[in-house]
Amino acid sequence: MLGEPHYDEAIVHFQRGLVLEQANRVEEAVEEYRRALEHNPHLAEAHDALGNYYHRHGLLAKAAEEFRIVANLEGGFLAYFNIGSILIELGRYDEAINALLHCLIFDAEDPAVHYQLGLAHFLHGDDYAALYHLRMTQQRYPNDSSLHLLIGRCHLRLGVYDEAETAFHIALRHATHDIDRLRIRMYLQAVERHREIGVIHSLRERFYAEQGVAYLGSTHDDGHRTEEFADFHFTYPDIAISLHRLTRLARLQRWRLTCIVPIDRLAEPLARALAELLQVPLRGADALQPDDIALLTLAIGHEAELLKLAIERAPCASVTFCLGLDWLRHNAVVPDVIGVVARDMCSVPWEPEFRRLRAQGAPVDQLNACLNQATQQIVAAVQSTPAPITPQSLAFFQKFRRLRYIEHACGATITC
Repeated sequence: MLGEPHYDEAIVHFQRGLVLEQANRVEEAVEEYRRALEHNPHLAEAHDALGNYYHRHGLLAKAAEEFRIVANLEGGFLAYFNIGSILIELGRYDEAINALLHCLIFDAEDPAVHYQLGLAHFLHGDDYAALYHLRMTQQRYPNDSSLHLLIGRCHLRLGVYDEAETAFHIALRHATHDIDRLRIRMYLQAVERHREIGVIHSLRERFYAEQGVAYLGSTHDDGHRTEEFADFHFTYPDIAISLHRLTRLARLQRWRLTCIVPIDRLAEPLARALAELLQVPLRGADALQPDDIALLTLAIGHEAELLKLAIERAPCASVTFCLGLDWLRHNAVVPDVIGVVARDMCSVPWEPEFRRLRAQGAPVDQLNACLNQATQQIVAAVQSTPAPITPQSLAFFQKFRRLRYIEHACGATITC
């Protein structure tokens, strides 16, 4: 059993931690909290302080563990609420729901708990349970924009489009920030796309209905029904089919592009080929002008941050295109036009050689030769690969009437 002197020492360290944290000497405060726990592992206040520190610094698993200890020691409302909220962020929805249900023992009508339960059920895919808890919250906060937005998303996923539209309009009415209003309008457009598509049968229809994204596919589909792959390693004929479909989409929709921009060096052969196919100039990102409409191009999307950075830095309106996308397991950001999605790995034919040369510190002329050869092979593949267009795929291309728009800080807007 813990001796009294140790307990007193733990309290001293904990109080020092509080004083240091109030003085904004956070790292020193954390050390004091840890010393307090060395003397008294059952000091709930120190575990709670550490949990809050870990949470603020993104160490969610550690934060959850500290709050779990607090709950075991005290069994209080706040500890279970903190655990539930962090477990939602960690994607551990079943555990989050169980923790939050403990909160209802203390207060069965707490609106914050019901909102978190609604969010956890929504993210877990149970829209009916989510709506039950969100309506409990709605009774107390009828004018909360984020609440109505989540209600609308539940109805949208359930296919109850009139209810979804009503919820989004209420959310829009109460939204206080431009970025929130923009997001809500995007969901209102999604309602119209779902009505347009009806029952979703393919990955292409899902991307279009849910996000307004054009999914092109490649040689492994008929241009109408598309699927997601575990791995997809492009051949040049694969690339040719995707580019044929992209150029057809651009012409049918009369895109007013002024330039093609490769986002990284790996994308240069693809961007050059597109510039030739679309008869649009190739341009570097540093040469963009405010009145441009740029097609920002990625060959393989390994990191969403690269795409986001390119959009942020572009001083003009843009459409984003990624031939092969493999980051969706880690990030929900998607470009406006996608060739193929792979769950695990995706590559283009020139990627292994290009990366080998870079790793060996090859001179610029060797890197350029590798990329130039890839460009020539893409163009040759496009010229030699037939691009049959079935009536079903042609009809679907013509239905791309509500592709999402991109709005940047410069204020320029493009609707495709």
